[in-house]
Amino acid sequence: MIQFQIWIIIGKSTRLRNEIRKFSLKIYKIISKFLLLYFIVWCIMTMSTKKEANDREEERLR
Repeated sequence: MIQFQIWIIIGKSTRLRNEIRKFSLKIYKIISKFLLLYFIVWCIMTMSTKKEANDREEERLR
């Protein structure tokens, strides 16, 4: 009987560990998608700022 109870506890902790892993993986995917989106937006903003600066510099040199 004690062995059976131990196996139930081990099974529950393994199931809990698997649930934690699944949850962690979901959180990781959400965060990585957010960071990728942020990086893309940052690149676009940086490029547009550099283009504007180059345009201003060209106008100043004329």
